[in-house]
Amino acid sequence: MSLQTWQETLVNASVDGPILTAAAAATAIPTAAKITLPNNYFYVGRMLRITAAGRISSVITTPGTARFDVRIGAVVAFDSLAILLDTVAAHTNVGWKLDLLLTCRSIGSGTSATLFGQGVWTCEDILGVPATAPKGVLGAILPWNSVPAAGTGFDSTAASTLDLFFTQTAATGSLTVHQYMVESLNLPMPTFWTSGIGGRSPHFGGGGIGVPGSPQGGLMTGGSLGPTANPVGNSALRASHRITEPGESSGPIPMFFRPPVTAFWSIIGVTRDNLGVPLGTCQVDLFLHGANTYVQSTVSDVGGNYLFQVPTNGPYYVRVTDSQGNPTLVGSSLIITPV
Repeated sequence: MSLQTWQETLVNASVDGPILTAAAAATAIPTAAKITLPNNYFYVGRMLRITAAGRISSVITTPGTARFDVRIGAVVAFDSLAILLDTVAAHTNVGWKLDLLLTCRSIGSGTSATLFGQGVWTCEDILGVPATAPKGVLGAILPWNSVPAAGTGFDSTAASTLDLFFTQTAATGSLTVHQYMVESLNLPMPTFWTSGIGGRSPHFGGGGIGVPGSPQGGLMTGGSLGPTANPVGNSALRASHRITEPGESSGPIPMFFRPPVTAFWSIIGVTRDNLGVPLGTCQVDLFLHGANTYVQSTVSDVGGNYLFQVPTNGPYYVRVTDSQGNPTLVGSSLIITPV
């Protein structure tokens, strides 16, 4: 069965990047094309495709090397390594194209998350190109002259900027990016939800989590999970939760669009204080109930909203820590059943 996922363009450049002439690493794309990926954006298997095109110039004999790298924040998550440029002839404003495919191999905090990248840089300014016209072009398989491997680890639980850098070793050359695009190749199908929704649906009871097909109310009433629902201990904080099953919706879906089943579940919640008021910027840690196994973490936004995407149906519970660092336990065993 197909993964039933979206493919979408995350960002594209509508203007040129900076003209790079220094013998140093520098961002190659315009500021507006630097997309910030939210915390916990990656999951194992998520794929990104980066496409860039532009022009390059280099001198004869000692052109140095060209090198591209993809950065997540300050971390080099993919490195093309140094590509040898043509030493037989000079090149002035010749075109090139870069195609990269990045697959998330691991996720987590610190340096736990990694991307496995491979690609091709196509250009006539590569060592080995014919010396006389018609020169045609060569394709440099990336990483250059090296065994493909996962890149340097980064923190996928934190929001980070995705950037494309270029490095040349000779200040006599130049490079400019004219076109740039980042695509997500397998984004999970979206879920449609409304916090604290009342009434009944095939999957949810009176505003809470229920047994699929049950007419009774859910495990939580009014979309709110109180302190006494915590299997670990009581709390002054609350977390409103709901779980969407793959392809499931808490509200009516137009007949012309029914999301198919996907391979991921979503846990959606709101962190609240003891009065039930949304409390933002809280650390939310997700655990697998029973084994108490840590799964992943996130930080709720200023409105207290947070989201987890998980590959299995749990059950789970969460632990919430407020912005002052007070470790307050809160959560419940949230049981969901696949459609």
